[in-house]
Amino acid sequence: MKTVEEQIFNSMIQQGAFAALFVWMLFTTQKKNEQREMQYQKGIEKNQEVITKQA
Repeated sequence: MKTVEEQIFNSMIQQGAFAALFVWMLFTTQKKNEQREMQYQKGIEKNQEVITKQA
């Protein structure tokens, strides 16, 4: 019969790859979102300049 510590350790080992993959995906997604947000901000600034010129 396994002890609680052994069960926890085995669970961590089994799910370690998935946890690492999740963290990697989280950071990758965050980086892409930041890049996308910068593009949106640039587009908004350009649109604002056009609106200001036409007003």
